Amino acid sequence: MPENDTVDTNKKHGKSKKKKYRRVYTEGDKVRIFFGVIVAIALIAVGIHFIIRQFTVNDEYDMEVTAVVTSVSRKYDKDEDKYRYRATYEYEVRGQKYNYVSSWSSTHYEKGDQMLLIVNSDNPGEVNNYKYLTIGAFIIIVAVFVLYFTFH
Repeated sequence: MPENDTVDTNKKHGKSKKKKYRRVYTEGDKVRIFFGVIVAIALIAVGIHFIIRQFTVNDEYDMEVTAVVTSVSRKYDKDEDKYRYRATYEYEVRGQKYNYVSSWSSTHYEKGDQMLLIVNSDNPGEVNNYKYLTIGAFIIIVAVFVLYFTFH
């Protein structure tokens, strides 16, 4: 993509003025920018859809339960040079026990730790893990990168 061209004009009072010229886009640049903006708008719309979906889903999860860590898995992440942990929780709703396995994270869990989970009272096996919010935010971040690289 061509840069802005500048040219020195006559010096007045010992200061030079630089005159800026408009950036000239080739047909290829215009096509790339057009499609980049269209893709970014589509990604932002999809990201917003996922975020709105999360807020709708939140209404389904209406019961807080206290879960207890029953086991902890540990693995070493070579890329990050640290251990990652995944906990298995057990909780009880209306006399029935349920299990929930967390995703891998850097949070160190211990057996017996307690955590507050939000579950669906109609189906207590469903735990709100805010996956739609995470997906929506990721898609919007990708859209920002698309826009950045469209114009650079």
